[in-house]
Amino acid sequence: MGVTPKWMWPAVNAMLHSVDDQPGTAAVQAQFDRLLDDVDDRLPDVFAHLDHARADLLSCTAFPKEIWTRSGPTTPPSG
Repeated sequence: MGVTPKWMWPAVNAMLHSVDDQPGTAAVQAQFDRLLDDVDDRLPDVFAHLDHARADLLSCTAFPKEIWTRSGPTTPPSG
């Protein structure tokens, strides 16, 4: 979230959770594409960061959905 303007944290966080909520790998990839499309024009730094981190962020999808987890915090630190 470091490249996301603070006022956009809730929206970007919700978009990231929408990716995690998908039922399978293909749906996760498609939702991530929609997320990138949504931030492309409005938040180019966020787009670049997420596009670069895509493989790492979605690496869990190589495994069965039942064991998908995200390491580290999924919400921005308060402050």
